[in-house]
Amino acid sequence: MCRQYQFHALLCTQYARFQHLTRKDYRIYILVFFYSFKLKVTTTTARLLVNITQPGDSIVGICNTIAGGSTGGSNVNYPSSENPPTAIDGSLSTKYLNFGDSSSGCSGSSSPGINTGFYVTPTISSASVAVGLRFATAGDTPNRDPITVTLEGTNATGTTALNLGSSWTLIYSGSTGISSSTDPGRQTYVSQQSFSNTIAFKSYRLLITSKRGTDNSVQYAEAHIIGYIIV
Repeated sequence: MCRQYQFHALLCTQYARFQHLTRKDYRIYILVFFYSFKLKVTTTTARLLVNITQPGDSIVGICNTIAGGSTGGSNVNYPSSENPPTAIDGSLSTKYLNFGDSSSGCSGSSSPGINTGFYVTPTISSASVAVGLRFATAGDTPNRDPITVTLEGTNATGTTALNLGSSWTLIYSGSTGISSSTDPGRQTYVSQQSFSNTIAFKSYRLLITSKRGTDNSVQYAEAHIIGYIIV
């Protein structure tokens, strides 16, 4: 009688179909059947990677801020038409520019545009797992290109918590994908930078840590956070 476990039930069914096989052939068949069964039950579907950030997401421009630190200044030091939402609007013809410490309202000791960026709460899902970044250069002045960046995540909510350094967990620190020595071109997407992460977060904080030249600001057309959503 066939046992009521999945593998044994399948094996019993197959035996009934192949009773005419010799003992040697039957053993070979059992081995092939076992490994094909194991492959079927252990195969998983790859997660679909998407742009976690979307136009219309809640986003706040920040400056004089480092990874692990509290917000040094927010909603200041950028032109009204080159604001944080343009960093995630999907358009290469717009850009986010931040003067950082080179302008009043965000006092600090950083070079112009350094330690600026944004925090964003994606609306695509209540939680997501970030595993990559993809930048696009702005339309002019290569010396303003961001070269290195940090990305942090948090599950805290509310403005007070989002401005608190202890709320954030570092996910990535490294290249934006923009070369420090070669201009990739204007209004151009560069290679996606991938990293290992398995922790889901509700919000993300992105900060520029270096730029190409010594201009008065940092700017970029797009800064996409790539990952998969939790449903």
